Amino acid sequence: MKQLLLNRGVRVILAALLVLAAFRQLFQASRWGHESWQIGDWLIHYGNGFVRRGLAGSLFRELSDWSGIAANHLVIGFSLMAFLSLVALLLRWGSKVFSPALLLSCVVLGFPAYQDGMVRKDCLLLLLWVGCLWAQDRIKPPMFRFLAVNLLACTGVLMHEAFAFFALPGLVLLDRGGPLDWRAVAGRAFSILPALGCLALVIIHHGSPETAREIHESWLPLWREIEGPRVDLTEPAAAIAALGWSAGEGIGLTKGIWGAGLYQPLCWAMVFGVSTLLVLAFTRSEPGPQGRADLLGLLLFQLIFISPLFVVGIDYGRWLFLWVVSSMVLLLRERELPACVGARVHACLEWSPIRGVLDRLSGHEWVFLLFGVPVLWSLRNFLTAGPLPHHVWHWVNSF
Repeated sequence: MKQLLLNRGVRVILAALLVLAAFRQLFQASRWGHESWQIGDWLIHYGNGFVRRGLAGSLFRELSDWSGIAANHLVIGFSLMAFLSLVALLLRWGSKVFSPALLLSCVVLGFPAYQDGMVRKDCLLLLLWVGCLWAQDRIKPPMFRFLAVNLLACTGVLMHEAFAFFALPGLVLLDRGGPLDWRAVAGRAFSILPALGCLALVIIHHGSPETAREIHESWLPLWREIEGPRVDLTEPAAAIAALGWSAGEGIGLTKGIWGAGLYQPLCWAMVFGVSTLLVLAFTRSEPGPQGRADLLGLLLFQLIFISPLFVVGIDYGRWLFLWVVSSMVLLLRERELPACVGARVHACLEWSPIRGVLDRLSGHEWVFLLFGVPVLWSLRNFLTAGPLPHHVWHWVNSF
């Protein structure tokens, strides 16, 4: 009874701290300008030719011209709606399978709020992913299913190419259990050819330094309104400037981290490892389609296909968020690995000593008050990444 009351109290505190972090981020976001990766990523547009990630910016540009509302305010409002929709969906749909404390933690819904990720496309991409799986399951007429899945998948790819890594493989390779049917896999692959075509399009026409400069200059009145006349706006920055990057430049950033010694790779390995343990520990452990072994198999499956993002980009916290939540969504939509693979994962987890660790850990929801995903790798960032230390640190710095 004491443990139950303690866990309920932890959930209330986590929810309150999450709301506070979200409000703080929304207040700060109104002052983000051309150097913001969050705002800039939303405002890339097709006004100077096709470019990756340009769908959202084209829509917001038109909507801003029509309504007279500043584009950054539209972005913030839409991002908030996407975040709240994902919160409502996971809490309503997933709380019978996952502990509410896990859902509110920095591993899942807390990550966007605590790491300035609410005003990003990540929550929208995950909602589009849910929509694809729902359409694949619930729309019976093949033509309507084909149109719905590809409309949602193409939208995701055109919003951000990361969608393809965590979404498209699951649409093709995963079903609701049973033996692996290669003819069914080939049929599902054929059914998403339009989405694969969009992916090829954004890879080929990803952008250039000239396009980045033209997009940046088209938003100069907005940047002046946000940042004032004294800020140097001669060069594009952040996400808009990154349009001109080649894959080699992204890989170069990754090499810089790995070439600087083992400290950062070991830190990330620890964060991913602890996150995996927490996710498994606070998932229902009984047999069936909602068990730990099923989720472990899906996590391994998703990790294989999302791993290229770790090579071409260094937003490892975002990849962790997309990886964990997309795997949870697959479990909730009852996707399973082929029976032969799933049985081996079940057997490995059954005989592994980690099972006892998961059982002992599952009753201590208070760990989510302290555990978080740091942005930088100083000792202070480690100590203040969790919800409770995060707010205490901000409170102390306010004096």
